[in-house]
Amino acid sequence: MQRFLFLIAFLFISKIGLCQVGEFTQFFFEDGKVASEGILVNGKPDGYWKTYYPNGKLKSAGNRKDFLLDSVWVFYTEDGIISQEVTYALDVKNGKKNTYDEAGLLNKTEYFKNDIRSLKAEYFYANGKLKEFIPIDTIGKGKEQGIGYEYDEEDGRIISVIKYGNGYVSQRERINRKDKFNQSQGLWKTFYANLVCHTEGKYKNDKKDGYWKEYDTLGNLIETLKFDDGILINDPEELAKLDIKKKFHPNAQVKSEGSYNKGVEEGIHRFYSLEGKIESSKIYRKGKIVGEGIVDAEGRKQGDWREFYETGELRSKGKYKDNRREGLWIFYYLDGKIEQEGNYRIGRPDGDWKWYYKNGQTWREEIFYEGLEEGIAIEYSDTGTVVAKGEYLTGEREGAWIIDVGNHREEGEYRIGMRNGIWKYFYRNEKIKFEGKYVDGMEEGIHNYYYPSGQLKQSGRYKFGEKEGDWVEWNEDGTLKMTVTYQRGVVLKVDGNKAPVLETTKEEE
Repeated sequence: MQRFLFLIAFLFISKIGLCQVGEFTQFFFEDGKVASEGILVNGKPDGYWKTYYPNGKLKSAGNRKDFLLDSVWVFYTEDGIISQEVTYALDVKNGKKNTYDEAGLLNKTEYFKNDIRSLKAEYFYANGKLKEFIPIDTIGKGKEQGIGYEYDEEDGRIISVIKYGNGYVSQRERINRKDKFNQSQGLWKTFYANLVCHTEGKYKNDKKDGYWKEYDTLGNLIETLKFDDGILINDPEELAKLDIKKKFHPNAQVKSEGSYNKGVEEGIHRFYSLEGKIESSKIYRKGKIVGEGIVDAEGRKQGDWREFYETGELRSKGKYKDNRREGLWIFYYLDGKIEQEGNYRIGRPDGDWKWYYKNGQTWREEIFYEGLEEGIAIEYSDTGTVVAKGEYLTGEREGAWIIDVGNHREEGEYRIGMRNGIWKYFYRNEKIKFEGKYVDGMEEGIHNYYYPSGQLKQSGRYKFGEKEGDWVEWNEDGTLKMTVTYQRGVVLKVDGNKAPVLETTKEEE
């Protein structure tokens, strides 16, 4: 163990000297290098202090007030790279804490009150842009609570809306996503500065498709537009003003009433008894029945319902209660064979669900709780072979999973829907095809790829999801094929020579 020596500037070295008030003091390693320095007051460190590593690099620096940690303290690695900035008051964390990665880039910002996380936590990409915002409760528990957001690395758009409850993810909505061809797909939303939704709608192959809605800053609907393959449809029939027509019983009670668009049935049509009770209802779309059951006076579906394809075939059947699906529902293919079946509770899937191929073979089995997947889920091929098996927790994959993707099998674990830990792929001959680590869905550490013979094909390291350092590739006979050097996913050298063109590559899985 290294022994510390000390020197008190301008004073004779003695025990009495160490107790002098307000004296600048230095402590030394055995080799004479400074270990720490600052002001001692009555033998205790106070004021601004610095500590050092044995190699002479600064280890920490910050202020003490009344001998307690105070204001911002900065910490460094042995290489001299900043690792943390922590705000203290009265010797405990109070205020902002910044954490930096191995390169000294800001990775995370947290806020503390009396040593407990509070308010929010923010994560950042290597380019400095915000990656994720996580709300933290303000009641002193330090747990994730409320609505958080995940952002795109390039343009900063929100790509996930995440609901947290008591430290856990309870719901995740993925939005504003682009495919591998950089085309917008699926649900997109824009937001006001106060994060109230401004517009929402769907994209299909980079073109607006279907209904798009616009809201004011209070969340009230302003306008609804319809698009078809990127083309705005002016005055779509379903949004047009409709004519209401009524027919009457001999006793003058309404027999039927419904809406029409240019003489063609559109929307809800109700049919009444002589006493004025709703006996049945039908929903029309362009003159064709798409649903039949009961729609009460408040516009809510009730009781037994059947829903149809626009070509007339039965699409689904089940019960509604106050406009929400309830109990067993069965859905059908166009040819009348069952597509899926399961139970609803208060309008959300709940309990066991099954999906079927058209040949009647079970396609998927899973369990829902309050609308989210929960528990074991199994997916089969159309011949009955298991192609995926694992567990869901509040709608996200969690724990060990096995996935068959055709030419190989993948095995590993998920945490909150993202890959974590060691994942392995196997060829059909059960020899390993790939092995590598993931952290929160991103590749990390050494990744190895193999030929079907078992010979190592390629090996290299990932750092925060990007290739870093030397990636070596071998021929199937074990001879060296090439070495590619990366820096943050960008090719710097090929076989030791500077790369003529900067590009990123990824091993085909």
